[in-house]
Amino acid sequence: MASVLFSPLTRRGLTLPNPVILSSMYYDPGILRAAMARSLLDLLDQVGTKEDALTPLRSLARKSPHSAKYLGLRSSQGELPAVKVAGDWQSSERALLAYLSLVGRG
Repeated sequence: MASVLFSPLTRRGLTLPNPVILSSMYYDPGILRAAMARSLLDLLDQVGTKEDALTPLRSLARKSPHSAKYLGLRSSQGELPAVKVAGDWQSSERALLAYLSLVGRG
């Protein structure tokens, strides 16, 4: 079965690259990383500790050297794990501290 999945496709005498292989050539790990971070952030909000609770970036910016607008920009770029709730970015204190330690400003 695996050989069928990865073999090229032939249609009307024309050999086409396999869609599975073709899609892996254009795979963007940043999209997957951002989706997984947001999913984990949402899960931790539901079952985690106080540090994991979703908080608007306006509130988190008080604990950061960055403005809420900058944190929102980094959230939309997928660098700061956050989810959009009713049009506002929200993240957790734990995610912010991890981001700050990663960029070296915390």
